[in-house]
Amino acid sequence: MILIIVCFLFVQSEGEVQALTRRIRLLEEDFEQTEQRLQSASEKLEEASKAADESERSVQMSIWFLSWRQKNGTAQLEFEASIMPRY
Repeated sequence: MILIIVCFLFVQSEGEVQALTRRIRLLEEDFEQTEQRLQSASEKLEEASKAADESERSVQMSIWFLSWRQKNGTAQLEFEASIMPRY
């Protein structure tokens, strides 16, 4: 009788170990997928950050150019007009 109980407990324990092993494997797979998604999101964020930096530099250069043109544009236009041939 004791032998039957021991065998039953052994089989039951073996099933629990297999279930836990499967759960660990599934968690590891989920972790790997999450790592891959994080890596992909990080790369996209880095690209977006670089694009935003370039856009900001472009806007700053445009503002600087427009400001410069506003200050110096009249004189430049007068100079250009004075050296252009008249027909």
